[in-house]
Amino acid sequence: MTELIEHNIFLVLFLPVWVCLFILVNHFVKFTDTKKLTYFFTLFSTTVGLIFSSFLLYSTLFPVQRTIENSLLWFQYGNLSVYFGVFIDNISAIFLFILMCVSLAVHIFSYDYMKDDEDFHKYFFYLNFFNFSMSALLVSSNLIQTYIFWELVGVASYLLIGFWYKRADVSLAAKKVFWINRIGDFTFLLALITLIYYSVSYLQSFPQGEILAFTNLDAITFNLQALMSETTFVSILLLLALSAFVKSAQFPFQTWLVDAMKAPTPVSALIHSATMVCAGLFLILRLYPMFMASEFILHLIFIVGLFTAIFCALFALPQRNIKKMLAYSTSSQLGLMFFALGALSPTAAIFYMCAHAFAKSSLFLTTGYVSKLYGDELNMNKLGGVRYNKFLLALYWFIASVSLSGMAFIGRNAKEAIYGSFFNPSSYLTLSLLVLVSFLTTVYLFRSYLKIFEFESNLSMKYMSSYSMTFGILGVVLLSLCGGAIINNELLKAITPQNFFFTEYHDLGLALILIAAALIGISVAFITVKIKPKRNIIPRFIVKFFYRGAYIDSIFKFIGSILFISVCKVLKFIDEYIFDGCVKLISFISVKLSHLVKKLQNGNFQTYIAYAVFSAGLILYLAFQIYSYIAKEL
Repeated sequence: MTELIEHNIFLVLFLPVWVCLFILVNHFVKFTDTKKLTYFFTLFSTTVGLIFSSFLLYSTLFPVQRTIENSLLWFQYGNLSVYFGVFIDNISAIFLFILMCVSLAVHIFSYDYMKDDEDFHKYFFYLNFFNFSMSALLVSSNLIQTYIFWELVGVASYLLIGFWYKRADVSLAAKKVFWINRIGDFTFLLALITLIYYSVSYLQSFPQGEILAFTNLDAITFNLQALMSETTFVSILLLLALSAFVKSAQFPFQTWLVDAMKAPTPVSALIHSATMVCAGLFLILRLYPMFMASEFILHLIFIVGLFTAIFCALFALPQRNIKKMLAYSTSSQLGLMFFALGALSPTAAIFYMCAHAFAKSSLFLTTGYVSKLYGDELNMNKLGGVRYNKFLLALYWFIASVSLSGMAFIGRNAKEAIYGSFFNPSSYLTLSLLVLVSFLTTVYLFRSYLKIFEFESNLSMKYMSSYSMTFGILGVVLLSLCGGAIINNELLKAITPQNFFFTEYHDLGLALILIAAALIGISVAFITVKIKPKRNIIPRFIVKFFYRGAYIDSIFKFIGSILFISVCKVLKFIDEYIFDGCVKLISFISVKLSHLVKKLQNGNFQTYIAYAVFSAGLILYLAFQIYSYIAKEL
């Protein structure tokens, strides 16, 4: 089976591309216009991907850790060899498996959700393109190939976020998301160019070496450090970390994730759970040997992750729009993963990524179903009473909320893995902040649950039944429900990156603290929604401050507009007075010379003789002066 997998990696990897080609050809040739055929091929592609990723996961983890490599020479220039291929280890295998699980659930869900849309075929074309780009990113064999598919993931997400581009707000949101992500892409490119420059020098001693390959990253890191100064090395890592922060919507770049909510809700479930937003997390995990070489960068990742986890949880609290609340929640939970990476707990980060993927995709897909029931309404203050008609939807949201808040299921085990490393007397402050994140998470999740599912709504609900939407949610809910039992200590040891040891941690005190924080959070949510205190405990301006996301978006717009206008003025000056000025000066000189020559040509022979004598005399005079100067010097 292992040989079969290795020999057919490229075939399965490019399967979504074949589906894209079929949809594209069918659009022009019109073999058939049935939506079911497009849906069937898309579902087939994703199902095969899930089965294949399951075998890959098993092959790389059991009985011992191993890697699967299959590369082809792309191009060669001197000692520089660049390959295009796959490098699959325990990290890429688990990410690929999670991607396919969530993607399959989203594809199943999307049929009924999008069946009335006029661009049904285009939607599934974009989904397949995104699947291919993200899968190829996860299995790339070197950093150059990773950057290529990093950009393709950005293009695919832009197309999906701006799917309803005819709406002005959607079009603007997609452009904003695209341009904010350009910041991270630019820093990635700068770091890549610098690494290539030093890698060429490094490969002088290794003519057959592959440039920036992930096969032996420890040795490459050691040799690159020897070639460059400490400042240069740290600067490269800083650029890569900034790229990861932008892609994973860490503070202050979380604003793009809120704008990405303009996409269809299944797209939000796909992008926000374990795919695009986790690309930054994956980049740091893939280059972890490099990041471990700089204590400063690890501390920066630690601080940014903790800061994001706290503040984005606060931003999520006052939100009325369900998807905006979930967007801030995604940034907050990703902050915990970055926090774990900075604290040298990569296994805990991977484990929590799995828990978050299943729970968050459940919440997004449930939101999509609820919004369909109420005519695409997303304001939770206008919704209510869903549980009385759709009990399963309420149950799905409740299970995902319990998991994400750390009370039970896979989420409790994952949070215990992160929090456990700080459960000691020397780090009570850090642990207290982490517990605060869990408390805030519980408050905004159960506040949303009470508003959406428990109380009566003033809006009329559309009574609809959808098997595809129900089964799509059910798949990820079951994974969230049973994942804690499936992912045991043996599996965690297997997914632990090299040079790390997974330490089993079980503490009754920590478990009780997490449960207590969650129960208090549920009580606070119930009080604020059901009882509604007549007097606001928190001043209104503070609530508005967090509701507006600390005005980060407005600051970006202000700085962007000033910077844009300033750059435009400078470019206008350069264009008008330098480039145009040079052209105009040449034309001015040409015109004046032409006028002078025109006056000299008057048709008078005597005048021409005078000009000739004058010119000859001037030449003789200059020649005499030059001769005298040379003779004097000699």
